[in-house]
Amino acid sequence: MAAHGKLASHPVVCACHYASEFLATFLFVGLLSLAILAFFGMPELTEAWGAGGFARTLGVVGVCVATLVGVIYSPLGKISGAHVNPAVSLAFWMEGLLRTRDFLAYVAAQVAGATLACLLLAWAFPAAAERVSLGVSGPVTAWHPALTAFAVELLLTGLLISLLFHFLHSNAWIPYTGAAVGVFVFVAALVTSGLVGLSLNPARSLAPALVMGKLDHLWIYLTAPFLGAFLTVHAHRMCSLLKHPTCYRLCHREGYVERLFQRYVLDDPCRLGPPPTQSEGD
Repeated sequence: MAAHGKLASHPVVCACHYASEFLATFLFVGLLSLAILAFFGMPELTEAWGAGGFARTLGVVGVCVATLVGVIYSPLGKISGAHVNPAVSLAFWMEGLLRTRDFLAYVAAQVAGATLACLLLAWAFPAAAERVSLGVSGPVTAWHPALTAFAVELLLTGLLISLLFHFLHSNAWIPYTGAAVGVFVFVAALVTSGLVGLSLNPARSLAPALVMGKLDHLWIYLTAPFLGAFLTVHAHRMCSLLKHPTCYRLCHREGYVERLFQRYVLDDPCRLGPPPTQSEGD
């Protein structure tokens, strides 16, 4: 794909994107993990609330969706796109909207942000973190647990990537991408509740597994989302009815950081306004 979809090459612009992705993932994983600790790892709180199992699950899912949509529409999302998910970044890299170095930096920022969030929570709430293993992803169903979890992760990640591609294909739909992602994650989490330990995000699964030393089922949540993204991108390439994204930022085309360094940005379609032009006398 043409190079015009890639990030500006100036190191300050790139650093702003990477730092934004780090903070967005830190907030997303941190608040989600904190919700898991509060609703499932602190019985004194849930007993005081009188919350049942489904109510607690609904609370965690609600926090997950609210935080995810919040970071997408936040200034952080307007800078890096708030992928907060290595599988999402892989899909944009395969589409040519991220250079290889940007993809690797995004993944490193996502893993670092998620890991730091889990480390801080494990330090601040050690008893609760140990009680629920800090929300480590794992199969739930007793019927072929690993196979079921792998299939669900692969299928739902593929659907998520396809959803992103279709919304980011049209300027009219781009502003609604964050809301669509929130609805998708909310429905997927509730439908699969009690069946599989849904993640769809390798960084969110890797961080608590490393911090708590629970690596038994980590292979599922590292391989299935990447494979789902990989297969979905190829499906979009082979089928003309499936769309392709025009921007690597979820919901946002405004290049806020690039505007500060406009002379270093030549033709990024995600920047605000038309590319700079030279006058005839120049």
